[in-house]
Amino acid sequence: MPSPVRGPQAVWRSPLLLTAVLVPFLTVALVSPIAGLRQGGRLGFVSEASAAESRDAPRPGLVLFPLAKRGQIGAVVVARIEEYLRGLLEAGTKVRVLSDKEAQLQSGPGKRKAQTAASRELDAADAELLEATDLLAQEEDKPRKEALARFEKCIERYEKNFEELIDFNKLVDAYGRAAEALVLTGGSDKEARKLLTRAIVLQPTFVVDARKAPKRLVDITTEVRKHLDEGVTTAVSVECNQPKANIFIDGVLAGNSPVKQEGLYKGTHYLQVRLEGAKPWGKRFETKGKSMGFKVNIEVEDAGGEDTIDAQVGADDLKPYSKSGEYHLKLFRNTARFYAQKVRADFLLFGLVTKDGNDYVLSLFLFRSQGVKTWQLDKITFDPDLSNLQLQLLSVDDMIAKTAARPSASQEVKAIPDVYKTPDVAGGGVKPDVKPDHKPDLKPDIKPDVKPDTRPDRKPDLKPDKPYVPPDDDQRPITRKAWFWVIVGTVAVGAAAGIILATTGKELPAKTFNTTAVLP
Repeated sequence: MPSPVRGPQAVWRSPLLLTAVLVPFLTVALVSPIAGLRQGGRLGFVSEASAAESRDAPRPGLVLFPLAKRGQIGAVVVARIEEYLRGLLEAGTKVRVLSDKEAQLQSGPGKRKAQTAASRELDAADAELLEATDLLAQEEDKPRKEALARFEKCIERYEKNFEELIDFNKLVDAYGRAAEALVLTGGSDKEARKLLTRAIVLQPTFVVDARKAPKRLVDITTEVRKHLDEGVTTAVSVECNQPKANIFIDGVLAGNSPVKQEGLYKGTHYLQVRLEGAKPWGKRFETKGKSMGFKVNIEVEDAGGEDTIDAQVGADDLKPYSKSGEYHLKLFRNTARFYAQKVRADFLLFGLVTKDGNDYVLSLFLFRSQGVKTWQLDKITFDPDLSNLQLQLLSVDDMIAKTAARPSASQEVKAIPDVYKTPDVAGGGVKPDVKPDHKPDLKPDIKPDVKPDTRPDRKPDLKPDKPYVPPDDDQRPITRKAWFWVIVGTVAVGAAAGIILATTGKELPAKTFNTTAVLP
């Protein structure tokens, strides 16, 4: 009888043991390159010294402009996307993101003014708003009360320094979230009503998400809106001694002097007048139904002559293009090129946040000073709760480098991008074209006469719109099937046994053996 195979050779003759031994080694072989990819960005392992050397190498400079938005998107959502985008770009190795100080740095007669006390207070209010929003998301009474205190503090700062406030959506968002914090902590409905009134007076398009907000908050918002709609409205006219001055009412551009704005709700409103070279001017006023008029006189500082006009170009001259999308205009290209040369930046990055159903979509536009062209990058989609924010933005660094190295002709922006052509509902954009001669269909909706089923043994229909289908065992996830865990357990046990046998070299018992017994 042939001698049975013994020792480690038995491992290679058994398919089960062979698989058990190979699985761990294959796992290591697959995981190792992935670990290297996570550490160094390339297939294989990269040392910390190599990664540091890559970060310290000269990189093209990039200025990230504030993201714009269209539609009913909260300012906090945009700020959070921008914060993550900036953080990931700064942590990357492809570009060097210029700081705010570097991006605003100018030389010569056109040097920008230092940050004012009002702008510093507004920056502090922005930080308070973000922190309070995070606290409000916690499902405990203590952090929500702390969030309410922070909301009240940032509201005070916004209202006190409104002359230099650009985005009134932040103030409206603070009103709404403070009211929500009051309702969640059992606060006064009267105070919540006051906050919501301020929000709707400033922004009539303000809404509360009925799917997520407390029912009491939704009811109060409905009551406030109904009360304002039934009340009186006011018309306001504004004249300025500088015809080119921009006049804003509640943060919305009304036009150049003179302007007239009608239909303002009864309550507190804000008037701002801005002009290049002049100190920001503002006035808070109350409307009660009667028409109001304002005459504004502002003084313009000496620009310094014609030889300093070019030096006046700065970041503020380019920010409006994030909202308009007019990256194809010659004026934008010349302004962006000169600004990039001034701050020594190779790229300027603009962005627009929109909504696609419940998801948020970020559209990025990259301007390169060399070649004076703008390209549209691939759109990035985020979940409604922004849970995949960091994951989706990981590829932006490589996306910029790839586009800069080999831009596609289809990516070049030669007209206003389609994403900018959608109506801006929240901002009072283009209204849908409603034909006056269109008449509604007055035909009655005839439904077939369906007789009820009176059979006694009929089971109730659990879902009227869909037939009831018993759960199919094959439709269950693979992790909930018994055979899956049997295989996992077999492989795990086999792997352990195979490694032990392969390394120790102990002999396996023979399949056939003889036993000698001595009987008395």
